[in-house]
Amino acid sequence: MTAPYEPAPGAHEPRHASGPPDQPGAHRPDPLPAAYRTEQPGNGWPPTGSFPTSGLPASGPPTSGLPASGAPSSGLPSSGPPTASFPTTGAPAGGHPTVPVDVGARPARSRRNLTAVIAMALSVVLLIVAVAQTVALIRLNHDLDKQTEAQVAGQKADDARYKALDARAKALEERLGHTFDSKAVAEGVLPSVFMVVAGNSSGTAFAVGKKTSDGGTYFITNFHVVDDLYTKGGREVTLRRERPSPQQFTAKIAQVSKEKDVTLLQTSQDFPRLPASSDEVASGEQIAVVGAPLGLSDSVTTGVVSQPKVKLDEDKLDYTQISAPINPGNSGGPVVNGDKQVVGIATAKIKQAEGLGFAIPIAVACQQFSVC
Repeated sequence: MTAPYEPAPGAHEPRHASGPPDQPGAHRPDPLPAAYRTEQPGNGWPPTGSFPTSGLPASGPPTSGLPASGAPSSGLPSSGPPTASFPTTGAPAGGHPTVPVDVGARPARSRRNLTAVIAMALSVVLLIVAVAQTVALIRLNHDLDKQTEAQVAGQKADDARYKALDARAKALEERLGHTFDSKAVAEGVLPSVFMVVAGNSSGTAFAVGKKTSDGGTYFITNFHVVDDLYTKGGREVTLRRERPSPQQFTAKIAQVSKEKDVTLLQTSQDFPRLPASSDEVASGEQIAVVGAPLGLSDSVTTGVVSQPKVKLDEDKLDYTQISAPINPGNSGGPVVNGDKQVVGIATAKIKQAEGLGFAIPIAVACQQFSVC
């Protein structure tokens, strides 16, 4: 009689169990090799000593188609289970297999990731700084443009004010130029004015026009000043002045015009000459009369032009009425404007009246003698 089959300790049980493992004669599945087990030791698996061992090889479970060690032989090493995917190095005995971890790769990757993050952050910061600087430059340029525009506008306003001030200054200068300064007029005219003595009469004469052929000076006076002397055949008169020191010169009667009451005198000495005005006088224009009234040489009186043209009785001449006082001895003296130009020849006054004097326009003498 054959002894009942009892598996040897550590051998694999048949894979065809006819009943639950708790019943006698039942078979458990072959236990997995230690490398494939998922149970922990001591948990009651695999059971030992509860199964018959008769009929089984002494060395372990059936070996049909399997290697002697009990591990599958197809493509696997003879020493145990495959280790390509589940290495057992470092796994606890009888426990779960552990997956190997590359402990050196993760820190390097982390450092690379951190470097990339830092680089990106720096790039963002630099971009923000660049944008901020660009905005600041744009604002600065805008402010500079505004300041430049304000400066240009201010400069234009200043130029306009300067031009206005310049125009006003020129207007004031022009007005001042036309302002009558009797003192300046007297100082500029007196050196050219002399008292003339012709026999028993006297009057005034003034230097005018161009020089004579011998380098002397022409003087103009009224004909009625030299009438008595000239009628008697006299041709020489005396020119006198008291300032700056007493002086006396001889002059000749060169030409006369009884109708126009003018006389041209000539002397060999050179004296300052007065220019003749080419403009017509106007009412209200200020004038001065320089002469020797009643023998008082270097006398100056002032007034205005009352009327530019006036006729006296049946006289054909047009006289200029002036308000400046004139008296005997003023006849033949110059009537000058604020520019020290001769505008007339003092000639007459209304007796028993004040401020009613009359002058012959200087143009009459200039046209008559052609010396102005």
